[in-house]
Amino acid sequence: MEVETKFFYTNAVEVNLTPYDVNLKFQRRGTFTDQALDDNKGLRDVKGIVAEALVIGMSPTHAKAMVPGLVMMIQEYEKRFGKISVSPEEQTRWEALGTVPGSST
Repeated sequence: MEVETKFFYTNAVEVNLTPYDVNLKFQRRGTFTDQALDDNKGLRDVKGIVAEALVIGMSPTHAKAMVPGLVMMIQEYEKRFGKISVSPEEQTRWEALGTVPGSST
């Protein structure tokens, strides 16, 4: 049985935690015209700011197990295509984790 796979582009994510769940609320943010709001089902009928799309929930164990795979993907991307620039604030967050993609640390 083939499962339908949907693609959604996101440029923003909110993370919400409970003792039992991690919820990732993926969004597409930007300025949308009236036409774009009409053409894209699921966009809020608010001109402009957030097009809410998808919430994915998982256990904290699953979320933690997923992180190394994401870091490895970023490292592979940077090896192939060059360093991804992030804000100084984001760089500080990576350094606090002790794993900085694209660096030798």
